[in-house]
Amino acid sequence: MNAQGHPLNKIDPSGLYQSDIHYYMTFFLAMAAGVSYEDARTIALATQYVDNNPLTQPIDVDQYGNEQYIKSIFDNQQRLKDYHFTLSDSSTGKTADAYKNSTVANPDSPQLQNLLAASNKVPTSCGQLQFFGEYLHAFEDTFSHRNPDNIPFDAVWTAPILGTQFGIGHGLYDSNPDYTWDVQNGCGVAGCYNWNNNAARTLEMEKEVFEKLKAYGDPGKAQDWKDVQKVAEAFNAIQEREKDSKNFEEKFKKLNQTLAAWGYQAMKTDGSKRAIDLFTDDQYKESLGETKRNQNLCDKDGKRLKQDDYPGTILPTTECTK
Repeated sequence: MNAQGHPLNKIDPSGLYQSDIHYYMTFFLAMAAGVSYEDARTIALATQYVDNNPLTQPIDVDQYGNEQYIKSIFDNQQRLKDYHFTLSDSSTGKTADAYKNSTVANPDSPQLQNLLAASNKVPTSCGQLQFFGEYLHAFEDTFSHRNPDNIPFDAVWTAPILGTQFGIGHGLYDSNPDYTWDVQNGCGVAGCYNWNNNAARTLEMEKEVFEKLKAYGDPGKAQDWKDVQKVAEAFNAIQEREKDSKNFEEKFKKLNQTLAAWGYQAMKTDGSKRAIDLFTDDQYKESLGETKRNQNLCDKDGKRLKQDDYPGTILPTTECTK
């Protein structure tokens, strides 16, 4: 999901970990934390779908699926503030003074608290998982949305005099902040933009997400972090660039093999079990992420949740579906 070609197209307002983290690693960490297969899938789908949902995605997409980078920076400001750069002030879009430092561990902000509060408040278990997955997306992004020195990026750039906000995020740095390994010569020139903190901050994120997911899991089925860490480090070291890279499949393979070795399986609709396969049955499916969000964000009576009751979120406006 990188902007390519003309220099103007190098403005990539995506500002996000790629699906290797938001879906695949989140799913793996949930399973390793003892979360049931179905709940792990729901959480991971919610975490990734934030980047594909027209209401929350950082980049606009046309009817043919083409990403509209330039158009996006004129209308994505609120989406970036709410879900992708939550250390930024909700009004100015600039990183709040309290977070304008290189401290990576234990991120928090009023907007992260909003997203987590939604998960705690919603009256249904499926809604809780949905909102928690969306909170995890924003939480995970606080680790990657930093410059080479670990200083958070602002959600927006404000034009002098005019005061107009443009949702650029870390777009001028392409996807280099998002990679799970330390990128050298990130701008294509020797010695330019060496991202030497990517691996360390990604691992810290994975540890903290794992600990949060344990609250939803069975302690008797959870792994020790020291064992999970070994897998995460090997996963992070694989230098993939989304699906245009053969190495992306190597990340899948690593997770598949580990989940099988630890005895985790998927549950079929008939109650029987099967092997987890991130290449096929358990891969990320945008359509399923959409369906689950529309179903999960309803109350116990099947009515759409009210936006005013969940500040900081962006809820569907369509009627609930079964």
